[in-house]
Amino acid sequence: MSRPPCHLPVAHRYLAPVQDPGVGGDWYDIIPLDGHRTGNVVGDLMGRGLEAAAVMGRMRAASHALARTDVPPSRLMTRLDAFVADLADQLVTCVHLVVDQSTHEVILCLAGHLPVSALPPDGPARMLQTPVGVPLGVNDPYGAGAPFQQATQPAYRESLDQTADLLIKTLLPDMATPDDDVTLLLIGLPIPKGEDFRA
Repeated sequence: MSRPPCHLPVAHRYLAPVQDPGVGGDWYDIIPLDGHRTGNVVGDLMGRGLEAAAVMGRMRAASHALARTDVPPSRLMTRLDAFVADLADQLVTCVHLVVDQSTHEVILCLAGHLPVSALPPDGPARMLQTPVGVPLGVNDPYGAGAPFQQATQPAYRESLDQTADLLIKTLLPDMATPDDDVTLLLIGLPIPKGEDFRA
């Protein structure tokens, strides 16, 4: 079966910290899946510099490859956790969500990452409720570790570029001097009858 292209509108922003403008460990990826679904991964590797960027590249490749196997988000996190355990002294926060365009739902799993928000057409914004697991690399690689849990939620978003700018200005009023690199990814999901579905 051929994989459908990702037709979801997206908007993204990346801000590098002013005090330490070197490369950081933030990444995101958008992965087309079968059945009108799209996988989305956002992660933050602690640290900065070339070593952090190199490990981040490995994390992005691993998360992309795992997502393409169509494993559930919670299982993807478990496998990424084992991958990070093989890397010395690494700590990673990550969120993986799968947007289903046919059911207008989002399945998501968080590993120590900031929550995902949804903005319905009639507002206001709300946080998608899901358990937040420990960051990747914290579990004992030889023990059972804390399980990662996923949740299924409806999610909405429209006017992605304007919303991205508004979020950045609201959450980071002093954009000229961020303390850390910042990555924002917005995904739009159309719903029937011409209404906007935003994730």
